[in-house]
Amino acid sequence: VMNEMVRISNSVLVRNDQITFDVDAVDKVLDVLCTDSYMSIPNVGLYLQFPEMSVKWNGYLLESYLYKYSKLFRLVHIGFSTKDYCGIMVRRASSFLDYEEVVVDFLSHSQDWNTKEEVLALLVEQGFQKRKKYTGIEALMQKAKPLKTVLNE
Repeated sequence: VMNEMVRISNSVLVRNDQITFDVDAVDKVLDVLCTDSYMSIPNVGLYLQFPEMSVKWNGYLLESYLYKYSKLFRLVHIGFSTKDYCGIMVRRASSFLDYEEVVVDFLSHSQDWNTKEEVLALLVEQGFQKRKKYTGIEALMQKAKPLKTVLNE
């Protein structure tokens, strides 16, 4: 469905041919907003600086845009949420290949976790995912822990 449609709210999808993005203008805004290799969609915040469109900019529209249209960024996530939007916009030029690599990097730079529960809460709080569940989170924590130690020495 997401390949053929653009999501503009939690319950409304429109056909791809009913939405036109000014890709260069949107990517220019995102390039200014994202000062690192990645940024969670909820952290984008206000959409006032985005180019005007036939529908109002919001996280759902941005999620669809990143999934299919952006030249500079791509959507990295564990799946589309049925009730909300989430995920990470990652620069295409970055070395991050998937969700797990971004999570390991994020955790290695964060001091806000020590336990599995704290990691899952942090990922939800930051908008990386919607549920406090992720199979294999312990393995990602094990990868991030030595990097966290090195980065904070």
